[in-house]
Amino acid sequence: MSNAEDSVGGISDELLQVLACPVCRGALSYTKDRKALYCGKCRQVYPIKEGVPVLLPPNNIKGDAQ
Repeated sequence: MSNAEDSVGGISDELLQVLACPVCRGALSYTKDRKALYCGKCRQVYPIKEGVPVLLPPNNIKGDAQ
């Protein structure tokens, strides 16, 4: 990782620039706490777990409540 900011969310700026929302293909950005990615276009939030963004559409995420 290239700087201290990258180590917080675990995703490099270069990777963040190529990632897109799986629902609307909008650009993603970090949430304020850098624990998730946010799509400003459709307002979906995708968690970052162990440094890996979980980019599944919301109806496909399983196991969090079980």
